[in-house]
Amino acid sequence: MQVVSCLALALQGQVPVQVIYTGGDDGRMYLWIALGVGVLALVAALLLARAVIASDTGTAEMQAISNAIREGAEAFLRRQYQTIGVIALVLAVVVFFGYKLSPRTAPYALKTVVSFLVGAVCSGLA
Repeated sequence: MQVVSCLALALQGQVPVQVIYTGGDDGRMYLWIALGVGVLALVAALLLARAVIASDTGTAEMQAISNAIREGAEAFLRRQYQTIGVIALVLAVVVFFGYKLSPRTAPYALKTVVSFLVGAVCSGLA
C-alpha cells in the first residue's frame, strides 16, 4: 500500500498507526556523536565564560560607556519583548478561533494555543 493512502486511512482512524524503527545501530551512533558534541560545546562555553569573568573590567570611563550601552540594550529588549508578547497573544486568539471553526480541529484548539504560548515563552527565554 502506498504511504499516502496509508496516511489518509490512518488520519481517518481506519488503520492503526505503528512506528517501526529500522535504522539499526547507525541511529545510536549518531545519537552518541550528537551528545558528545553537545557536551564539548558546553565545556567550551564554560571555559570561555570563566575567562571573560576573570578578565579586567577596564577603566572607569570604559565602565561608564559599558553601563550606558547595557542600559540602552536592556530598554530595547524590554520594549521588544512587550511588543512580541502582544503579537503572540493576538496570534494565540486567532489560532484558537481558527481551530474552533472546524469541527475536526475544535477539540485541539486549547491544546494548540497552550503549546504555541509555551513555545513563545521558551523562545523568549532562550
